[in-house]
Amino acid sequence: MKSLRRFQLTVLLAGTACLVLSVESWRHSRFRAKVYEELDATLTTKAAALATLTEYTPWGVDVDVTDETMPEFIATEASSYFQVWMDDVSVARSISLADGDLPYNFGTSISPVALNAQLPDGRPGRVVIVQHEIELDEDLEDFQREYPEHLAELKQEMNADEHFEEIEIRRPAVIVIAASREHVESTIRENLVAAAASAVALVGLLAILIVWTVNRGLAAVRRLSEETNEIDATVVRKRLSVNNIPQELAPLSLATNRMLDRVEEALDRERSLTAGVAHELRTPLAELQSALDAIDGEADVFRDSDICVRLLRDCHEIVVGMTNMTNMLLESHQANRGVFTFEPVNLSDSLAAAIERCADLAQREVTIDVPPGVEVISHRDALAVILDNLLSNAASHSTGKKLIHISADRAPDCVKLAIANSDDSLTETDFDSLSRVFWRKDPARTDRKHFGVGLKVVHSLASSLGVEVQFELKNGMFVVHLNLPAHTHVGTVSSNGSPLSRHG
Repeated sequence: MKSLRRFQLTVLLAGTACLVLSVESWRHSRFRAKVYEELDATLTTKAAALATLTEYTPWGVDVDVTDETMPEFIATEASSYFQVWMDDVSVARSISLADGDLPYNFGTSISPVALNAQLPDGRPGRVVIVQHEIELDEDLEDFQREYPEHLAELKQEMNADEHFEEIEIRRPAVIVIAASREHVESTIRENLVAAAASAVALVGLLAILIVWTVNRGLAAVRRLSEETNEIDATVVRKRLSVNNIPQELAPLSLATNRMLDRVEEALDRERSLTAGVAHELRTPLAELQSALDAIDGEADVFRDSDICVRLLRDCHEIVVGMTNMTNMLLESHQANRGVFTFEPVNLSDSLAAAIERCADLAQREVTIDVPPGVEVISHRDALAVILDNLLSNAASHSTGKKLIHISADRAPDCVKLAIANSDDSLTETDFDSLSRVFWRKDPARTDRKHFGVGLKVVHSLASSLGVEVQFELKNGMFVVHLNLPAHTHVGTVSSNGSPLSRHG
């Protein structure tokens, strides 16, 4: 079984750890780049300073570096290094470099080249290569202005081209600066340790917060589960709380309560049915037992065949009544299942067959106003059960002149069927009880032929067939109205009255 809590904790903790590690990695990389950027800027500045301290003559390059100006280039344990290149030839170097060479590559003052390299003393170092212009020695500038007649001799000593007219005032040179990066790497390592420690601490704190938040968020689910577990058949009237719960759980709680309402209603119907069946069976069984006891205890008396036949006839009537009630309960159960196949049914023929089956109508004054050929969409057998129960109910409970009137009218989308019988006992307040199982107007229940199940069967079947049932008291007549789906010769309908595929 999947755990919502485990899933949320796994996703949130893994996501938080990845996020924190990503942020700390980015921050550390930015710190490292910044530290190296500052080191490169320092070395570039030193290269520019060296350019100002460097002058060239036709006989070489002079770099004016002393212990006072740049002591780091003197040979010490923490020495830095520089080297000057002109025309790919090394023309000057720091004392600390001795006979060694630094990595040489082209660079400009705008975009110096920076790289990591091993220093001559074996330490890890940082090298910046930048191009600068070296100025001519001031004395030579004066010599050029004041003694132009000696230029030929100077050209010869410099091996200059014969087309060379004057000495250049500035010449490009590449200055290579190198320094140890041990202190930089140490600072970066310290920052990495601090970043890792802060990341671990932050992930730990966030993990505690996430676990607390998830547990607090799921507490409502646990409470809802505990409340649900407390509900069983003995406390089915209890409902889940809809107050002080998260908004997301409110629909679940409301839906569960609605389901419990339906369960309670079904259990109430079951209890009512059980109580009604027990009540209805108790009287005929007691009468049957009394009759059989009388037969058994008074054998000599019952030698008279007339008395014996009468008692046996009473027993048979009791058994038939119990059988009829059992059949009615089975019909009610089948009606509640609501599983039917629909087809066009001729209402006139179905009414005629039902009237023929109802023997009690022979003693009633019946008027029929139903047009011939009226068809409805229904289940043939279920509709027959509805008509049988309604006609039997009308014949059995008609009072006074014992009038029964049956009529049908076609509407645009339905057929309106009305079955009315004279009745002076019902009131409109009884309408809600008519569809209750075992309900009868007679509290003494002296009628053995009827059990208060017929209209319940009608109501259940009508609901499954998509038939609307209404009751009315009009001019001393109790009227049952049925709105049956009409057959429009297009197709059949499903159990809720909607069109289905064409029926041939």
